[in-house]
Amino acid sequence: MLPSNGFTANALLIGSALEMVLLSFALADRINVARRSSEQAQARIAAEHAMVEMLSDSERRLKTVLEEREIVLENSIVGICFLTADGRLRWANRAMMEMFGAGGRPIVSMEPFYLSRAEYLEVGAEVAEAVAHGRTYERELQVQRFDGSRLWILLTGKAVGQDALHQGTVWIIRDITRRKDLEAQLQRTMSEREAILNNAVVGIVLSVKRRHEWVNEKFAQMLGYPRQVLIGQGSDYLHPDTEAWQRFGVQARAALQATNGYNCEMQLKRRTGELFWVEMGGSCVKPNDPDSGVIWTFLDITGRKKSEAEMREALEQQKALNELRSRFVAMTSHEFRTPLAAILSAEELLRHYGERLPPQERRETLDSIAAGVQRMSRMLDRVLLLGRADAQMLDFRPQEVDLHALCPRLVEEARQQHPQGSAKVECRVAPDLPPGLYDEKLLRHIFGNLLSNAIKYSPAGGEVHFEILRDAADTVFRVADQGIGIPPEEVPHLFESFHRASNVGDIQGTGLGLAIVKNAVDMHGGRISVDSRLGAGTAFTVRLPAGDRARPH
Repeated sequence: MLPSNGFTANALLIGSALEMVLLSFALADRINVARRSSEQAQARIAAEHAMVEMLSDSERRLKTVLEEREIVLENSIVGICFLTADGRLRWANRAMMEMFGAGGRPIVSMEPFYLSRAEYLEVGAEVAEAVAHGRTYERELQVQRFDGSRLWILLTGKAVGQDALHQGTVWIIRDITRRKDLEAQLQRTMSEREAILNNAVVGIVLSVKRRHEWVNEKFAQMLGYPRQVLIGQGSDYLHPDTEAWQRFGVQARAALQATNGYNCEMQLKRRTGELFWVEMGGSCVKPNDPDSGVIWTFLDITGRKKSEAEMREALEQQKALNELRSRFVAMTSHEFRTPLAAILSAEELLRHYGERLPPQERRETLDSIAAGVQRMSRMLDRVLLLGRADAQMLDFRPQEVDLHALCPRLVEEARQQHPQGSAKVECRVAPDLPPGLYDEKLLRHIFGNLLSNAIKYSPAGGEVHFEILRDAADTVFRVADQGIGIPPEEVPHLFESFHRASNVGDIQGTGLGLAIVKNAVDMHGGRISVDSRLGAGTAFTVRLPAGDRARPH
């Protein structure tokens, strides 16, 4: 069918044009696809070239690294080797070959270097166990070289593959022979020093922050503990109490910080609780730093302290003896002079005028001689009595004594000794006081002296009371006067031989009476006490056990 008009013709032209455009587009797409394929091929070729170049570069770097590592391993100062899973030596560096003296000889296995096959197998089993648990194996052991000489090595190894031996093991071997020799030498030196320190005559302790880090055997023996028990212990147990321990710590620390040393003498406590004397000396491990540790030495000076105490006691006894001798000389020169002068005067009177003296005056002169002799005799008797008491040779013979009859007689005898005395003496014995067991002779010494002193040291008169009563199982005797009294500072010395109070003035006395009284009271197992006020009087109280309780002290 043919077109009939212009519109139809144009439409045909437009359609043809569109077809041409579409054909051109399709052709262009094919050209673009071909171009892209070409470009992609070129890119792949370039990438492949780059990959090849990169791989070549990596191979070169890897080779360089391997060569460097080979040089490092080969020239390492420690032995390095690789063992296969069956224990064959695959590779070893030069240090290891030299360590075992291989020279050019090949090494197939490590077994020849072990001292025994048993040890070789033991190490193998331990290695297997370590690898199985993912651990690095390490052990010090003694091995031998090719020539048979021995050396100590530190063997360290691990598996190439994790937790498995099938890929083999890598080992580092260090020669520690020198270190082992030094350790052995150090051990010998320490053993020698330990022996020296343990056999020292003084106790030695290393203390850190007041705890024993080390003690020697002498120190342990000194305290009575096993040595092992003391190591790690604090030092508080050494001291008598916590307060003493704390006080010592403060003093010692201050001295150590100031002078780096501290010395003292003090008492410590043994395991049994017994206290003993030591001379201590300490010095810091680091200068003036007690926290770094302190080395203490202990010297048992208990024997020396005992000797010093005995020496001081001997000196005190000598001093007391000298004082006693001086008192005795003073007493005898004074007490003997008066009766001797009277005797001498009476003797001269009788010698020159005896025939002309009336009979009465001659008897009085002879009586004065007899009185002087009796006075000296009594004084010598007291000295001898005191000597027997001090030598524990005084007889004690208790018998039943009726105090109702004895005590008034003692008062009367005291009055007769001091006929010129102006004091009034009263004796009161409890009506219900039963007889008791006493040594009557010693009772006379006790109360004869006390009553005599009461009258003698009451020059202004006054009253003297002698009271006797029962208190439970004791008989209490009290002699009180209103005399001159005793200075308070001299009361503790009243019962010492030849001691006389400083306020007695011209009143005669030997200073022996109260010493005799004290010994006689002690022989009865009793007690004596004194209460005195200067210028107001003195009261002595004697308590003696009555009945079968009476016994020597």
